[in-house]
Amino acid sequence: MTNAMYAIVKVLSWSTLNDLMITMYFRVKSQLKRLARPMYSNPPVHGARIVANIVGTPALFDEWKAEMEMMAGRIKTVRQALYNSISSKDKSGKDWSFILKQIGMFSFTGLNKSQVFYSPFYLWLLYTILRTISLTLSI
Repeated sequence: MTNAMYAIVKVLSWSTLNDLMITMYFRVKSQLKRLARPMYSNPPVHGARIVANIVGTPALFDEWKAEMEMMAGRIKTVRQALYNSISSKDKSGKDWSFILKQIGMFSFTGLNKSQVFYSPFYLWLLYTILRTISLTLSI
């Protein structure tokens, strides 16, 4: 501790020092939050550069499109397997064709909690409160 700091400590009471430390703590915390906020609120620039590179390079763009088509095809395959599995197990006569008509990784199933199951095709049905599922195929 320097002489100047020792003199300040000697003059101020411990409660005043405690109040100063608390004030400094909250000020520093506030400044750290101001620094951290933009990092979490804004996407990093390098991601935009990667996208610009892929979209701007015909060979990379064609490869990306092929991968997207492969993923979309895989989701369609998973939807078909889900439809087949549910249709074969459900004896109520319900029309499950809406599963095939929907698009994307999530689907409204119309299943209640007792109907959620694990199929032999390694289809995982992640049941949520909104009764949607994420379709993923384990390999």
